[in-house]
Amino acid sequence: MGIYTRPDSPYLWWSVSVGGRRFRGCCGTASRDEARRILKRERERLSREHAAGARRELSLDAALSRYAEEHAIRLASASDIARIGETLIAGLGAATLLSRLTPDDVARFVAQRRAVVSDSSVNRELTILRAVMRMAAQRWGISVAAIDWKRQWLIEPAPRDRVLSEDEERRLFSALRPDFHGMVRFALATGLRLDNILTLTWSQVSWDEGLIRVRIKSRRPGGDTHAIPITRAVAAILSAEQGRHPQRVFTYIAQRARSPDTRERERTAGERRPFTRTGWRRSWYDALARAGIADLHFHDLRHTCATRLYRQTRDLRLVQRWLGHAAIETTLRYENSGLDDLRAAVEAIEVVPSVTAQSVTNDR
Repeated sequence: MGIYTRPDSPYLWWSVSVGGRRFRGCCGTASRDEARRILKRERERLSREHAAGARRELSLDAALSRYAEEHAIRLASASDIARIGETLIAGLGAATLLSRLTPDDVARFVAQRRAVVSDSSVNRELTILRAVMRMAAQRWGISVAAIDWKRQWLIEPAPRDRVLSEDEERRLFSALRPDFHGMVRFALATGLRLDNILTLTWSQVSWDEGLIRVRIKSRRPGGDTHAIPITRAVAAILSAEQGRHPQRVFTYIAQRARSPDTRERERTAGERRPFTRTGWRRSWYDALARAGIADLHFHDLRHTCATRLYRQTRDLRLVQRWLGHAAIETTLRYENSGLDDLRAAVEAIEVVPSVTAQSVTNDR
């Protein structure tokens, strides 16, 4: 309790315990004298509010802004959280007080959202709302409504278990544009997520160390650094892409010219352009349709890479390290190696009875 520093802030912070609850806040100054005056003022204010049984009020808009400033802005998922915040404001109302947010309000929001997005997306939005309300109550001393989150949560479908077969892989590359081959082969070889692949730059490729370094989401501010070894197959893919663009590793060939708009410069036909987060989708799904491949997401290439690696090594820890999973529990899904492996394992130990004409006669 008192004045303390934080490694991520240039200012001093205050901490006060009142009525068995701890409250914290930023002093907004690096002066200890000024910070002590702020601490005294906050302690007196919180003591008065506690004595009067009062709790401060805060609107959803203000709570989301404070949550972003004090917590989310340092996370790799900050942009996703900001987008979810806008969705929450649109669905629940910017001026809605956290203390007046009813279970019915949340249920109506869930019903509206699940009509346009997946249940897992709705649950992610509820996760942010719950985190904001918990921080408001426990750290800021704000009055919040009691919400039974378990009753609001939607049951999500089981994790996808889609693996690209060897025959499907041949058909896919036969139908896919040649300038997309490098990106897709890289996904199958490394198991990296789509965003890491689309935004990969040559500065992230260290030929001397034989490593590719990417940022992955985690609870740490800015995410964690994950390193992928440059294997012979990966080196061949990267070498084929060298010289095509000064910054980005994977690019496509512009099919037609386009005048500049507010987002990009003028584009000429035949020019190599970096992939965008959405510009690849049409060509990808067109190729799947021509190849006759159903229900395949780009993320399934990551699952395919991991499944193939596990089948070759039977080493979950190795798969965990390759994918960059923080917990082995996330990797355990790859231990379910499929019906073909299950059939082979059982056939290796079963005894097949011999059937003769005599035995058939006796059975009759």
